[in-house]
Amino acid sequence: LAGAGENLCVVGDDDQSSYAWRGAAGDNILSFARHFAGAREVILDQNYRSTNNILRAANSVIVNNASRKEKELWSASGDGDPVEVVACGGAEDEAEFVAHTIQRMVYEGHSFDEFAVLYRSNNQNRILEETMALEKVPYRIIGGQSLFDKKEVRDALAFLSVVQNPFDEVSLRRIVNVPPRGIGPTTVQRLTEYAESQSVALWTAMTRAEAVPALASRARSAVGQFVALMNEHGPALREATPSSIGDSVETFLEVLELRDHILAADDAPKISARRLENLDQVIHSVRRFSEYTDAQESLLDEFLRTTALVRDQEEDEAEAAKGKVTLMTLHSAKGLEFPYVFLVGMEEDILPHKRTIEEGQALGEERRLCYVGITRARQ
Repeated sequence: LAGAGENLCVVGDDDQSSYAWRGAAGDNILSFARHFAGAREVILDQNYRSTNNILRAANSVIVNNASRKEKELWSASGDGDPVEVVACGGAEDEAEFVAHTIQRMVYEGHSFDEFAVLYRSNNQNRILEETMALEKVPYRIIGGQSLFDKKEVRDALAFLSVVQNPFDEVSLRRIVNVPPRGIGPTTVQRLTEYAESQSVALWTAMTRAEAVPALASRARSAVGQFVALMNEHGPALREATPSSIGDSVETFLEVLELRDHILAADDAPKISARRLENLDQVIHSVRRFSEYTDAQESLLDEFLRTTALVRDQEEDEAEAAKGKVTLMTLHSAKGLEFPYVFLVGMEEDILPHKRTIEEGQALGEERRLCYVGITRARQ
């Protein structure tokens, strides 16, 4: 710009303006020359990340946006492999395709951390997580909470763990009063003191509640009912077959009244509905596990081992990225890059999102999201 002290440089890409819901406006770039007459415009159209086949796919999407600066990305790195378009029968079929493709490529010499799976909304990661766990594909989630880290899911798994092994004291302490059943901190403390004095486990002390002198009669009754409940449903769960384990887990969770506990929490209706869906996902995971596994005995134990591996890897912050597939939303992926990228849920009502269609909004933002997702891939 002419005149001393009037120099101003702005860098941006209107094709990657994907945060309209935060107030970002791609028009700030488009209208810059009108606000600052005489500004010189430089198109930086050479891409140093992706191959030309990937860039052509991205260009063919974004060119449909009417309001944009005309440009076409290109790369000096050659055409590379073609972009693959795969039609799947549904979300589970899609997740299995992704997991199996990654497994095959890792077998051929690639590393798990070369892959990213990108999706429009966080709720799409549940089936992906479940499938990755079943297929023993290590993964990490960025920008969202793992299904196996949500309170209601951890509670349900803790109940199943105590059924399988009553001496799992960490799980037992977690769920002994969920939902509230009159076994509060004071009761647990007195049971713990008795267990220590008798050199027995907490579960053993609970089975001897009548012999614990420090317990009030009401607390003894509550502990006795809890022990009876676990003993009543334990055999069916521990001895379940592939055809029965799903129904057994569903019945057990119903008897525990975990749904009523969620509804009684007085959360916002959308939050309660989401938490109930998460609980349903535990049952769904058990059913899918029974279809996947070759084990005919100790199905519950095998299922818990599988989910435990997932929870352990989620908690290992120091090794968070090493040797793991990355699962993340398209919004979270902006600025990142990976050798191989899967864009899942590429269908109407998901991408483009149904809210965009229902509210009659322009599809430009959805195209920009898709453009960002495609250009995260290097190869």
